[in-house]
Amino acid sequence: MKKLLSFALFMGSVLGLSAQGNQCPGCVINMSCTGTEPTLCPAALPNGMQGQYYDQDLTFFLPQQFTDAGSGTTVTMQQIVVTGISGMPSGLFWTTSSPNNTFVVTSDPNSQRGCAKVCGTPAIPGTFNATVSVLATVNTIIGVQTVNQSFILPLTIDPAAGGNPYFSFNPSSGCGTASVTYQGLLNLGSPQVTEWEWDFGNGNTATGQNPPVQNYNAPGEYYPSLSTNVYNHVFNSLSATITGGWWCGDIEELNCGNGNADLKFDLNHGGTVYSSSTINNTLTPSWNNLGVALSSLTIGIQFTEIDNGPPFGSPNDNGGNFAFQVPGPGTYNFSTTAVTSGGGGVSGSFTILLSLFDSYVATDTVNVYDLPPITTIASSSGSMVMCANRPITLSVYPGYSYEWFTNDTTLLTGVTDHFYAVPDPGFYPYTATYKVKISDPATGCAITTSNVSVTVLEDIPSLFGNVGAIYNNGQLSTAYSGFPSYQWMLNGTPLVPSGQTQNYIPTVNGNYSLIITNDAGCSDTSNVIQVFNVGFEDFADMNSFVSVYPNPSDGNFTLSLQHVISAMVTVSVLDLSGKTVFEEKYAVNDGSLTQSLSLNHLSSGIYTIQVQAGQESVRKKLVINK
Repeated sequence: MKKLLSFALFMGSVLGLSAQGNQCPGCVINMSCTGTEPTLCPAALPNGMQGQYYDQDLTFFLPQQFTDAGSGTTVTMQQIVVTGISGMPSGLFWTTSSPNNTFVVTSDPNSQRGCAKVCGTPAIPGTFNATVSVLATVNTIIGVQTVNQSFILPLTIDPAAGGNPYFSFNPSSGCGTASVTYQGLLNLGSPQVTEWEWDFGNGNTATGQNPPVQNYNAPGEYYPSLSTNVYNHVFNSLSATITGGWWCGDIEELNCGNGNADLKFDLNHGGTVYSSSTINNTLTPSWNNLGVALSSLTIGIQFTEIDNGPPFGSPNDNGGNFAFQVPGPGTYNFSTTAVTSGGGGVSGSFTILLSLFDSYVATDTVNVYDLPPITTIASSSGSMVMCANRPITLSVYPGYSYEWFTNDTTLLTGVTDHFYAVPDPGFYPYTATYKVKISDPATGCAITTSNVSVTVLEDIPSLFGNVGAIYNNGQLSTAYSGFPSYQWMLNGTPLVPSGQTQNYIPTVNGNYSLIITNDAGCSDTSNVIQVFNVGFEDFADMNSFVSVYPNPSDGNFTLSLQHVISAMVTVSVLDLSGKTVFEEKYAVNDGSLTQSLSLNHLSSGIYTIQVQAGQESVRKKLVINK
């Protein structure tokens, strides 16, 4: 049964809510999805990327009957209904192959598969826990059961990659810190040379198309930039020396010794031919500042000595040629062997330069967002030890999104506030750990607090606070026996050591209560008892002849005395602390006295009136109720 529900919840997590409309229509059932028990294909949602469209089909296989791996019992699945979902990243939507998200399973194989599609463009990165609620109806050996459950399906949305036409970087943002990989995108290739000059905005610079990973160690906006410089290989100069007599003997050069050769060259590069000027009457011609941008690094040079040509002069003389693979900028030597008879050829050197063709500059932005502030979980009682009848509330600072976990990995579904009231487990002692993931909903940045351990102990019985203390025959006592600690309190102050017993005889008037503590260390305070007759002596032979009425009253009383032997009586009124708040002496005529007492100046409460006649006294309770 447990296996069924786990699958049902997992399946429900991919079904979504029809209330999200038809944002993701057209899921396709994977008919190869099968198994001996409920199965989801694929078993988990793949990661998405912030700002990039996400589209994923999922197929679920629901056999009508299977054996639950946990209990070994046969389970017949009847129906699964998705009732709610929360916690998905903004921008993603869900649609199932059932219009009302209800899936009825029968013996028909076609009813045992369904599909769902999740799609959309997630707005923020982060790891999200989708909380899905489902209603599963199954038939087991104990009958048909309909169970409300929830299930957590994690989904990770990676930070978006950044970029422009000239460089890419990934990720484009981070939480607290970021480690970013860069790549130059423009590389025109041979025969041109591309160079990259980086400034990452974090104080670092670099060269190369793929620079080292860059770390951004503090929140802020950073502005990485790249200058992409493209250079041409330029054939810039050539110096030559003509040797041998291959060029002379023509009618144009009657005297070879005068050095009157007329030389030119043709430069072939990538199918393009550059023809130099002719330098006349010298054996050491040179050409400078040519600025020929090579279209290929494979070059060929042909030397020719120029004559007038037929019919009135001699044909040109071939000074030979050479081919060369240019490795890069530099000065290179060459020599040729002339084709024309007479021997010799041309030797010398040429220079290849790099010349800037164009420069492309681009700047972009890396955002490192603030993490929520580091915090620890606080307890409303200041302690992580809780007595069962008095729950404690765990809390962190407000203003963010929250996910509470118990025992490190179990998400507390539906708990989304910055506080959590620890429940009474019903058995003791009980210990559990709690932590909370605090997320910024605007950026997806999150921290997770350290675990705190909460121990729940058995408490004092709840009735003790109402009826725990009793007063009878001048003694305070409690029916709650067998506790390791008793402490009687007088007006909120502990009576030490006299009051550290189960029973206590009060010696002064006041408000008494009892604190008891159990073996677990849990304490509670009883009801309050007002004691007002400590030390009173009611003489039987006089008490019946003293009356005060009406009692209670608003403060106006009548005192009546009969059969008093003394000629004078002293009448005193005392409050609960024993303090005298009224006292007068009255004369007694013929053994009786009827006297009005005006006590309006006293506040409502319980008082004691004492009548002293000679050696005898009577005390009675007096109640003022205004």
